[in-house]
Amino acid sequence: MARVLKTSARELAGIPAGEESLADLRRLAGLDRGDVVPLLDAALPAELGRVTEWKLQALENGRTVTAWLSREALQEIIPALAKIYRVPVRTVRRSWFRSFPEQGYMLRAPRTAGREQGQRRAGSGTWEELTRRQRAYLVACFREDQQAEKRAEGIRAAGRDPGRAAQWRRISFTVRADPAFTGYTRVQERLRAEGWHDSGAGSTLHALARRGLVRVSEDEVEVFPLGFVPRVVVEMTRSGRTCARAGLGESPAGRARGDLLSEWLWTALVKVAEAGGAGLAEDALWGRAKFYLGTGYRPGGALSRGFIDCLSDGGDARQEGAYRWVVTAAGRDHIRHHASDYRELYPEIPADAAVERVSGS
Repeated sequence: MARVLKTSARELAGIPAGEESLADLRRLAGLDRGDVVPLLDAALPAELGRVTEWKLQALENGRTVTAWLSREALQEIIPALAKIYRVPVRTVRRSWFRSFPEQGYMLRAPRTAGREQGQRRAGSGTWEELTRRQRAYLVACFREDQQAEKRAEGIRAAGRDPGRAAQWRRISFTVRADPAFTGYTRVQERLRAEGWHDSGAGSTLHALARRGLVRVSEDEVEVFPLGFVPRVVVEMTRSGRTCARAGLGESPAGRARGDLLSEWLWTALVKVAEAGGAGLAEDALWGRAKFYLGTGYRPGGALSRGFIDCLSDGGDARQEGAYRWVVTAAGRDHIRHHASDYRELYPEIPADAAVERVSGS
């Protein structure tokens, strides 16, 4: 029918792109469950068990198949389904997450030592290709970027939301007006102290931008008594930070290893765990930690970890139930398995009470 009407099966079925269930993906591929079973069975290793129509039906109905409940199993099943359904792997991964949001922590690709070493080697190679002047500008921007990151971490630690990183990472490089009215920005002061600040700043910044190390843009800022004047804004890219660290011989501060959480996310998880079975009041969890740790989607559709969930306590005949944050089974497993790792990584965060509560649950 879709061919006759010169449209797609998805349009005809009225299923918006990006909102397909696992069953939708199968139907849009024109397959019955009976068609999928032998194809999936042939694609999966024997240790995952035999594929049956019952298992496939359970998945499509949102019921967990115990034999497939591991990161290793998902790394086999999801690409196999993507090949059978003729869609990108990320499409199946998102549909799977939609059915099993509590498995988000297993669907996320972990950072590996090899991957990070490769990034450092690439950053070191780029650093060697830069001129002394370009290195000085990159380092000055990098230092300001790291100061902005520290300020944001301080705001999070105080229980407030610092806003989107895309905003607080924007570095004011220069204001196009007489310095007698505007003074110099912090980046300019750094460069002036090292003897690099002169009229060639624009070409140097754009040379770094062409290499993908920074992004350069312009906006306007109000300066008394001049009114609104142009301002040049610089934002470090991930490649730029990697390159600067490689050149300076520095490692990311406070970077968690592998699947471990960052300091502020671990602090938030501990806070929820310490509340125990009663849960933490919904408004007691500040900032964006709930999007990264919660069961569901982060803004922009990225996968969260599913370590906490916001549930109603049910209420009673007189009062509507209140919503409270509780640690999920995945969150409890994460805390139990990695408590010693976090104790070594973030010794200043007291987590013994949280670990004790989780271990006793």
